[in-house]
Amino acid sequence: MSSVPITFRVDDAVKAELDAIASQTGRSVSNVVQLALVQYMAARQERLDALDAAMGDVEAGRVVSWDATRAWMESLDTATPLVKPSPKTR
Repeated sequence: MSSVPITFRVDDAVKAELDAIASQTGRSVSNVVQLALVQYMAARQERLDALDAAMGDVEAGRVVSWDATRAWMESLDTATPLVKPSPKTR
Protein backbone atom coordinates (compact mmCIF):
# COMPACT_ATOMS: atom_id res chain seq x y z
CA MET A 1 0.00 0.00 0.00
CA SER A 2 1.37 3.39 -0.91
CA SER A 3 1.53 6.23 1.56
CA VAL A 4 1.11 9.95 1.09
CA PRO A 5 2.52 12.70 3.25
CA ILE A 6 0.26 14.92 5.31
CA THR A 7 1.22 17.85 7.48
CA PHE A 8 -0.35 19.10 10.68
CA ARG A 9 0.76 20.95 13.76
CA VAL A 10 0.89 19.70 17.33
CA ASP A 11 2.00 21.45 20.48
CA ASP A 12 5.37 20.76 22.06
CA ALA A 13 3.97 18.40 24.69
CA VAL A 14 2.27 16.19 22.09
CA LYS A 15 5.45 16.10 19.99
CA ALA A 16 7.50 15.12 23.04
CA GLU A 17 5.00 12.34 23.83
CA LEU A 18 5.13 11.10 20.22
CA ASP A 19 8.92 11.11 20.32
CA ALA A 20 8.90 9.16 23.59
CA ILE A 21 6.44 6.56 22.28
CA ALA A 22 8.43 6.18 19.08
CA SER A 23 11.63 5.72 21.04
CA GLN A 24 10.08 3.23 23.47
CA THR A 25 8.54 1.13 20.71
CA GLY A 26 11.34 1.36 18.18
CA ARG A 27 9.01 2.90 15.61
CA SER A 28 9.10 6.14 13.70
CA VAL A 29 6.95 9.06 14.78
CA SER A 30 5.12 8.70 11.45
CA ASN A 31 4.31 5.10 12.25
CA VAL A 32 3.09 5.98 15.75
CA VAL A 33 0.83 8.71 14.33
CA GLN A 34 -0.49 6.40 11.60
CA LEU A 35 -1.31 3.66 14.12
CA ALA A 36 -3.03 6.18 16.39
CA LEU A 37 -5.11 7.54 13.50
CA VAL A 38 -6.12 4.06 12.35
CA GLN A 39 -7.15 3.12 15.91
CA TYR A 40 -9.07 6.39 16.32
CA MET A 41 -10.94 5.90 13.04
CA ALA A 42 -11.81 2.29 13.92
CA ALA A 43 -13.09 3.33 17.37
CA ARG A 44 -15.08 6.16 15.82
CA GLN A 45 -16.68 3.81 13.32
CA GLU A 46 -17.47 1.32 16.08
CA ARG A 47 -19.25 4.08 18.05
CA LEU A 48 -21.21 5.14 14.96
CA ASP A 49 -22.22 1.53 14.25
CA ALA A 50 -23.34 1.09 17.88
CA LEU A 51 -25.34 4.31 17.68
CA ASP A 52 -27.00 3.15 14.46
CA ALA A 53 -27.89 -0.17 16.10
CA ALA A 54 -29.24 1.60 19.18
CA MET A 55 -31.34 3.94 17.05
CA GLY A 56 -32.70 0.90 15.22
CA ASP A 57 -33.75 -0.54 18.58
CA VAL A 58 -35.42 2.73 19.55
CA GLU A 59 -37.23 3.00 16.22
CA ALA A 60 -38.42 -0.60 16.61
CA GLY A 61 -39.61 0.18 20.13
CA ARG A 62 -37.10 -2.13 21.85
CA VAL A 63 -36.45 0.08 24.85
CA VAL A 64 -36.19 -0.07 28.63
CA SER A 65 -38.13 2.62 30.45
CA TRP A 66 -36.27 5.13 32.57
CA ASP A 67 -38.30 4.10 35.61
CA ALA A 68 -37.29 0.43 35.21
CA THR A 69 -33.67 1.39 34.59
CA ARG A 70 -33.52 3.70 37.58
CA ALA A 71 -35.14 1.15 39.91
CA TRP A 72 -32.65 -1.49 38.79
CA MET A 73 -29.66 0.85 39.20
CA GLU A 74 -30.76 1.92 42.66
CA SER A 75 -31.18 -1.71 43.69
CA LEU A 76 -27.60 -2.65 42.80
CA ASP A 77 -26.24 -1.45 46.17
CA THR A 78 -28.86 -3.33 48.15
CA ALA A 79 -28.91 -6.84 49.58
CA THR A 80 -31.54 -7.86 47.02
CA PRO A 81 -30.73 -6.28 43.65
CA LEU A 82 -33.42 -6.44 40.99
CA VAL A 83 -32.98 -8.44 37.82
CA LYS A 84 -31.64 -6.30 34.99
CA PRO A 85 -34.64 -5.05 33.01
CA SER A 86 -35.14 -6.34 29.47
CA PRO A 87 -36.23 -4.26 26.53
CA LYS A 88 -39.91 -4.45 25.86
CA THR A 89 -41.27 -3.86 22.40
CA ARG A 90 -43.93 -1.19 22.38
